[in-house]
Amino acid sequence: MDTPLSFESWQGDEEEHSVTWSQRIILECRCGEGVILLGLEADWRTEKRDAFECECGETLSIASNRVDETAFSVKQLLRRGHEATFGA
Repeated sequence: MDTPLSFESWQGDEEEHSVTWSQRIILECRCGEGVILLGLEADWRTEKRDAFECECGETLSIASNRVDETAFSVKQLLRRGHEATFGA
């Protein structure tokens, strides 16, 4: 089975960067931030990576913290709108 690939590029440090991935996994932290893992879940398991750290220091896992990407995006937009309207 072929997995469709996604591609993203950005400009930074005066050089263009790009990455191709087959899947994105979003892990949501209690602080409201998210960690984005690029690649298949099976690949992360093969690498024996099952714990990831949020910038707040909380440990996240695919089993416990995985969320739907669309739902996470909507929550982020609502949160940012609320912060812009009422302050952080």
